[in-house]
Amino acid sequence: MDDLGVAVVVDDEADMRHLLEGILRQAGFSVYSAAGDVRQPGNDLLHEKVHGGCAAL
Repeated sequence: MDDLGVAVVVDDEADMRHLLEGILRQAGFSVYSAAGDVRQPGNDLLHEKVHGGCAAL
């Protein structure tokens, strides 16, 4: 199975986000992350990826 998974990390703490991003990337996921609520302005790319038909973890 060569399909690349997509993971979304949303957390207010930068240290936790970076830790999870690293672990998920090493596991082969394409990772998108944001601080706090993905519906906030500035998180449009992440919101599009989550609601644009991509699978999210």
